[in-house]
Amino acid sequence: MNVFVAGGHGFIGTNLVKYLTDHTDHSVVVFDNFCMVSQMNIPVFRHKRVKVIQGDIQNSMMVKHWMKDCDVVINLAAQCGVQQSITDPVSDAHTNVVGLVNLLQWAHTYKISRFIHASSFAVHNTRSFYAVNKKMGEQYLQLFSELYAMETVALRLSNVYGPYSEHKSSVIAKWMRLRDKGEVLPVFGDGSQVRDFVFVGDVVEAFVHAIDVDLPKNHMVLPVCTGVGTAVKEVAQLISSEIVCGHELPVGDGDAVVVDPLVTRSVLQIGLDTNIMDGLNMMKTTKVSV
Repeated sequence: MNVFVAGGHGFIGTNLVKYLTDHTDHSVVVFDNFCMVSQMNIPVFRHKRVKVIQGDIQNSMMVKHWMKDCDVVINLAAQCGVQQSITDPVSDAHTNVVGLVNLLQWAHTYKISRFIHASSFAVHNTRSFYAVNKKMGEQYLQLFSELYAMETVALRLSNVYGPYSEHKSSVIAKWMRLRDKGEVLPVFGDGSQVRDFVFVGDVVEAFVHAIDVDLPKNHMVLPVCTGVGTAVKEVAQLISSEIVCGHELPVGDGDAVVVDPLVTRSVLQIGLDTNIMDGLNMMKTTKVSV
């Protein structure tokens, strides 16, 4: 099977492509704008079954050329910063809406069997343009499915962490960098805010199983999470003993929703059971070779 992975050069994409080459016979087209230069020399991108293309998902002609002959599309490409979406909502919409629709349109044109999209738990809190556009993305998938009988799956991701996230602005990645430099970890508010942190290995498993599992419906939105909420202060304390609470909460940062992933476990036949302590230990001990 030929798998087109938009955004395959980023954090989740790198882990996904590595899994596909290590554990399946699939060939992979990695289509990415290479904004994460630090990832470029990772060995997986030189694998014989991986073709790496530099391109933007808004570029219709490039998507047209490289999606041809693929069987499944996975879209991980996104502007994924809540604060950045508030600062630059136009850029956020171009990537997260226009780029997605371009991918969907060519997937429909080529009669690709299944389209799998990375959505976000941010849709539960529409206090940012990122959340609005992610919700809109789910609606586009549903409509493409209804109009064209395309199988579409939106995997709604909670707070993902793990190897190859060193460049990310997400809280665990940022805290890991600060800890490694011997600096104090800043915690917003009193640290009681609850988040559902899901390990990237479990997320990858969800995407891989979504490629060919039998779906009960042509369009599905599936939460990819653990179903367990953890206070951010507790996570900070697992990473370092040097933390300082009381930093002002950023605009658009609301309370997280904790969702039971029972339906996802059933449909995709996966566990989603890596707890935060085990995940952090794997993240600490996994050596990222470049």
